[in-house]
Amino acid sequence: NPVGESVSTSMGHGRPGFDMDAGAGAALQAEYRISPRLGIELGVLGAAGFDISNWIFNGNVHSDIGLTGFAPISLGLNIHLTPQKAYDLYAGPQIALVNYKTGRAWRDPGWAEYGVSVDNDWAWGLVAGLDAPLGKRGWLFNINLRYLGTNIKQSRRDFHFDGEFDPVILSVGFGYAF
Repeated sequence: NPVGESVSTSMGHGRPGFDMDAGAGAALQAEYRISPRLGIELGVLGAAGFDISNWIFNGNVHSDIGLTGFAPISLGLNIHLTPQKAYDLYAGPQIALVNYKTGRAWRDPGWAEYGVSVDNDWAWGLVAGLDAPLGKRGWLFNINLRYLGTNIKQSRRDFHFDGEFDPVILSVGFGYAF
């Protein structure tokens, strides 16, 4: 649920707007258990297909950012709530370095196109998940829900945008415990 915090331009001011479509991707995560209840997790996510638009409602400025990549690298502390059970429920805090890649351009009122870049950002987050065993050989099914609090900052000539991105990420996958 992205929210535009501020938009400023020399061409005019108005109420900012912010729209975004969902994307999809793949992730790789590894956890090292430092105790039965605590684990340190390192993960990387590669997602694409986001389409972000921001504008000022007085009609003077419009910007489309085609995010061709959203790649957070995260580090977290997993607190295992049911470590001795077959179904392992966990939750915990995370920090992440979010790398954005853009593909589309900024547009002025005459619809001239310019290259645009979006700044990378540090993010904080939370994760909650469940590991379920698949047989007796260490394989497991994993499902987790992750929230990241991150910002998108865009600047080009006399147009500046600062907005909250804050994605909620649903991951479904398989793992191996050894």
